[in-house]
Amino acid sequence: MSNTQTLPSGKNPLSALSLKHLLLSVPGLLMLAILSRIAAPDLLWLSLAFVGLAGVAGLLAVVKGWGRSAAYGLNSAVTVVLVVSLLGVVNFMANTMLGKIQLDLTKGGLHTLSDQTRKVVQGLKVDVQAVLFAKFGEKEQLRPLLENFAGLSQNFKLEYVDPDKEPTRAKEAGIKKYGNLQLKAGGRTTLLDEVNEEKLTNALIKLTKAEAQVLCAITGHGEKDFESRERDGLFGLKTALEEQSYQVKAVNLPQEGSIPKDCMAIAIVGPSRSFFENEIKVIDDYLKAGGSALVAVDVSVKGPEAAPELLALLDKWGISSPKALIVDNNPVGRLMGMDASVPMIQTFSTDSPITKEVQTQAAFPFVRPVEIKAGTPAGMSLLWLAKTSPRSWGETDFTEIAGGVLKFAEGKDIKGPVTVAVTLEGKHPDAKPAPSKSTRLVVFGTSQFATNYFARFGGNFDLAVNSISWSMADDSLISIRKKEDGPSKVELTGGQQITIFWLVVVLIPLMVTAFGVFQWMRRRSL
Repeated sequence: MSNTQTLPSGKNPLSALSLKHLLLSVPGLLMLAILSRIAAPDLLWLSLAFVGLAGVAGLLAVVKGWGRSAAYGLNSAVTVVLVVSLLGVVNFMANTMLGKIQLDLTKGGLHTLSDQTRKVVQGLKVDVQAVLFAKFGEKEQLRPLLENFAGLSQNFKLEYVDPDKEPTRAKEAGIKKYGNLQLKAGGRTTLLDEVNEEKLTNALIKLTKAEAQVLCAITGHGEKDFESRERDGLFGLKTALEEQSYQVKAVNLPQEGSIPKDCMAIAIVGPSRSFFENEIKVIDDYLKAGGSALVAVDVSVKGPEAAPELLALLDKWGISSPKALIVDNNPVGRLMGMDASVPMIQTFSTDSPITKEVQTQAAFPFVRPVEIKAGTPAGMSLLWLAKTSPRSWGETDFTEIAGGVLKFAEGKDIKGPVTVAVTLEGKHPDAKPAPSKSTRLVVFGTSQFATNYFARFGGNFDLAVNSISWSMADDSLISIRKKEDGPSKVELTGGQQITIFWLVVVLIPLMVTAFGVFQWMRRRSL
């Protein structure tokens, strides 16, 4: 005798519903919930409604088939609950124990923040309120980047606002299009029309700095021009400095008579004419008083030295630059399309913040040696920054250079590896009165490495900007900047798109559903 109890015909509210139809409707409703979530992500209520209907259908099926099948249904329900609970526990433990671990498998590390960004965000001393005004699509596109920023510092507060739902707030913020990002810090506000890592990092630098730091470019001796967009100009370097809230100002020493007080550091880049004696004294006194400078000197292949007075001043500070042109037969340069007069620098000091994180080569065209000589002023430290390869040497016979036939001459030429950049730091013992801060001096054996043409190669750009940041005692911005790298794209034909649609959206779900129904019917027949 069966123990199954049924209501009299006409009184069972479920009699019109087939148990088979109820069971088939559950996976269908769940599939609709998934598809609605993908097609209409903003309509969460719709997905929840389909899930709810699937639950109701499942419950009705259990009631409808109460009896032997109810045991199977109850067993399945309990199994599902246990599995979901187990997954919940595993997810909780993963978020708790591994939540801070991130793995970026994209080409070029597109989702990995640069060293510069990390230093800027982690160094925030004030709260920065970042408000993204965007619809769901733009928000989801920018969410990974913004949440990476927020994860670096508690002072980076992130908020998302839908301009259509809060038009008044969007109007007050001056929002003109979806995807605008508003940044607020210390009563100051800025608005980004385009949001990417570089623009956001530069905006944070400008927003959180109390005032612009001034780099004074010495002029009047044929130095490289920070306003020039030509091949030998420094406009690219100037633009990069301004993005980091630095200000570049030209200073003519004969007109000024002294280094302006607002100069955080001076730059003497590639002078091609001599200095007056009083100009050299002004520079010397400025450095002794705790001033800072970046100096880049070039070698004169034809004729006498272009700025011998400046070389003599560097010699007084323990930095010697003999007249020689470094040539290098390193095969790396050949692969890069550079000739022997453009050494590819691969050896950098790990003891200086300027170069300790440089992991690529740099092109130093027409470079001369820059050496640390004996007799460095007491209390000051000299450190090499970059050296050429062992295959290189400093050619001192300029007749060979003119003839195009170069050969190392033992005892005459300078044997490689050759130092091409040095730093000096400390307080000069002869300064009166004693300076309140240490002198910082960076010297390069070429000015060409920072020009518009060569700065784009390898680590040239990082070396130039990092050296200026170090000379201005702005160590927080000494870093390796993120290189531009467009995301990889998967190109699909129309036929491939249709195939993927039918396979992923239609066939696989139907096969899973059919297999489930088959298993249920098989078990019913047992």
